[in-house]
Amino acid sequence: MAQVSIWLVMEKDDSFSKRSSSVSSSANSFQSRRDSGRWRTVRNLIHPQQFKESARLAPPPSLRNDLLAGLQTAFTAVLALTLVYLSPWSDMVGFAGLGALVALFARHTSHWQRHWLLLLAAAIQTSMVFMMSTAAYLGWAEWAQLALLSLLCGLLLLICSSTELGLPGPLIFIFGAGACVGSNPDWQQVEGRTLITGAAAMLG
Repeated sequence: MAQVSIWLVMEKDDSFSKRSSSVSSSANSFQSRRDSGRWRTVRNLIHPQQFKESARLAPPPSLRNDLLAGLQTAFTAVLALTLVYLSPWSDMVGFAGLGALVALFARHTSHWQRHWLLLLAAAIQTSMVFMMSTAAYLGWAEWAQLALLSLLCGLLLLICSSTELGLPGPLIFIFGAGACVGSNPDWQQVEGRTLITGAAAMLG
């Protein structure tokens, strides 16, 4: 019986050693495959072709679209500023300029697509002026107005990144909203700012 017990113990030890050896070899195989994958990735990254593709410059966008958009913006600005300056609301000429800047958007899109994107940009710019002017009219403290402006910056970034408005991105809208911070308008001025900004934006 003692010999049988010793034999069974030896068999168990041998089986356990085999399983341990199998697990160890599998782990070593997995580690070697992972290491080889890493080296393959490194070799691909330092390959001369990869450097050539990384250093290759993208073709510049058409300057024709930029030139036309610049001329359109300049014409819109001159027309809007002149009309507002000669009107009884000449003190709001700056908001006409903010509305005219909408023409800078969607320069590299098709004609019909640009038309709808400019309408979107005009609506956003007008809304920014209206919201921030209303906050000032309601007597919000400047820190509260700046907090609202910060939230609007995140919203504007989301809108510009999810649409094809393109450059200059949310910057123009932030200009429009920031121009109203710290002012003390009455309700007629809020309406005037909103209408003038929207009218100038629609000229684009």
